[in-house]
Order: sequence, then structure tokens, then C-alpha cells
Amino acid sequence: MQELLSFYLEKKSTLFLMPTPLWDQLLWDDFQVQFIEKMLPFEPLILVESSKVLRKKWIGSGLPRDWINQFVEYSEHNMEEFAREVAKKIRAGKNALLFSDGGLPVFCDPGVHLVREIRLQGQKGSVHCLPFSNSAIQALILSGFSQNEFYFAGFLPQKKELRENKWREILLSNKTTILMETPYRLSKTYNDLKRQQVLLNKKKLFWAFDLNSPREEHLWGDISSFSEERFQEKREFVLVIEGKI
Repeated sequence: MQELLSFYLEKKSTLFLMPTPLWDQLLWDDFQVQFIEKMLPFEPLILVESSKVLRKKWIGSGLPRDWINQFVEYSEHNMEEFAREVAKKIRAGKNALLFSDGGLPVFCDPGVHLVREIRLQGQKGSVHCLPFSNSAIQALILSGFSQNEFYFAGFLPQKKELRENKWREILLSNKTTILMETPYRLSKTYNDLKRQQVLLNKKKLFWAFDLNSPREEHLWGDISSFSEERFQEKREFVLVIEGKI
């Protein structure tokens, strides 16, 4: 746990997505509380849907009361302008913690605009999610892609004809698509997409490697922006393909 905590705390210019228990009587787990406590001396932005709702969990977790007055609220009504302003601060070196009232921030939530804004900055900002047990949904929210409609494709078929047909179905769809593969098929998945560049039609891709581990890494961009060498080793991964809906 300490190794993962150090991995997160070393990050600069980063937006951290903070999962929150759905029931208002449940508090964050020890890992998240420890992360927040150790992050506060660096004066991060604390972004919340509702100060009133988060205040109860904050105090119940024994976190400093004086930080409550520094909560910054966001909503769907101000999110686009808010996202530009926060992304500017993150680009300048600030960290930010994003909380929803309950559940996973950014999932079917206006925070997706903020993640998208940071992804468009490239190497000038990053996004990480504290431990969450569903890798597919975690990859989706980290991508910044549209969630209006999305499709979980699961694992691709291994027979050549079935696999090619599945790729065609996925790449012709306008829905954001999440798919998974085994680590030893990482290179094959990358090469499949290289061959399908016409069908990809400049859609952005998001590769999430080794989520919630000290080896976590993200790649975001079109297929031509990635170096082939990055896909030669065996790594746990989730792939998200941009949708247009």
C-alpha cells in the first residue's frame, strides 16, 4: 500500500478522481484518508459537487475542518468554463482532488469535461483515479470520452474471421467502446488497430495499463501517435475507443 501511496503523492499537475461510498453513512477507506491527509500540505484544489454533502464525510473521516471553507463547487451549469480554469491551474503545476456526492466522479457526471480538457493538454497534465474495483469503468472515466452511450465489448474473439468482424462492428459504431484483452495479446491488439486505420477514422484511443498499481500508465491519442515499442511487453490493460455520440 505504501508503494502505491508514494506513486500517487509524487504526481504533479494531476487531477485525482476520488471514489466516494454511495451511502452517506459510509466513510472513505483508510487508504483514501491517508492520501488526502498527505496531499493537503501541498494545497491541492478540492473540487466538490456539494459542500454540504462532502462536509459530513470530511469531518467523519477526521480531516481538518479548516479545509471545508476551501471546497470549490462545480455543476453541469458551469462545468465547461470551470474545466478550462481548473485545467489551466493544473497545467501550471497544481494538483486537484475531484469528489462526487457519491460513487465514482466523472461517471455520467459533468466532471467528464474536466478530464477531457486535461487529456487535450497532453503531457502538461495527467489524471489518476484512486483504487476502484471495476477496471472497465475506471478506464472509461479516465479517458475523457463521451459517456452518452457506451458499449462494453469484453474480450475479442480469437478466430481470425470472427475477430475481424468484431473489429469492424466496433470501429463503425459511434458509441464509446471499452474492450479488454489478456496481457500477451497487447501487441496483437495494437497491430490489429494499425491495420484498421481507415475504419478508425481519426478516433482517439485510450490505453490504461496496470490500473491502481505503481506501474500504472496511460496513453491517449490517435493510433499514429503511439510508438510500437510501447506495446511489446506483456501488461494488464483496458482499451477505450472514442465515440462520436
